[in-house]
Amino acid sequence: MAETGSGSTQENPAPALPLPDIASLGVGNALRMRREELGWALPQVAAWLRIRESYLEAFEQERGDVFPAEAYALGFLRTYAQALGFDPALVVARYKQEGKAPVRKPELTFPAPPPDRRIPPALTVSLGVAVIVGAYVGWYHFVGHAPPVPEHVPLWLKLYRAKKRLMRRLLKLPLCCLRRVHRPRRRLGQLNRHKGHPRLVCLLLRRQG
Repeated sequence: MAETGSGSTQENPAPALPLPDIASLGVGNALRMRREELGWALPQVAAWLRIRESYLEAFEQERGDVFPAEAYALGFLRTYAQALGFDPALVVARYKQEGKAPVRKPELTFPAPPPDRRIPPALTVSLGVAVIVGAYVGWYHFVGHAPPVPEHVPLWLKLYRAKKRLMRRLLKLPLCCLRRVHRPRRRLGQLNRHKGHPRLVCLLLRRQG
């Protein structure tokens, strides 16, 4: 058998034997019967035509699901039919009529959308509330609940505050009480002025007593 190169034959190597009836037998059975009548093994034909053995076997078994596309299947079938002595155009037309041509569509793969990494609004609000509550609890535990620090007051400030408190209390007293409070000072002043005259001192003591 002469090589066909890319699928075309320089001359049909098949002997001039009566061809099986494709219309009554079908494309697959007719191809297989013709190959067996010629005594050709399927691996030898596959190597000669440079077509995968699985593709030739699929033609004979009338399975079109193994081919990558219809164009490849019809091209291989045309080469195989011509090598066996059939009319390639007639075989291809019958093959299409029988509905054995592959109809498998190429699988389309679409890239998956990237995952949404945004934080849901509800989760954001929950996290914000948790942070605020945690900050308040920490502040209350370490600052708001701490015992008051004693204030260090200097002595002079204590005396000044005591004097102011005393003055407020004196201002609230009745006028008669204030006179009594100032009377000893008045008597003492009068006695000091007249301490050189004993008789006047005695008189003042009697009058004020």
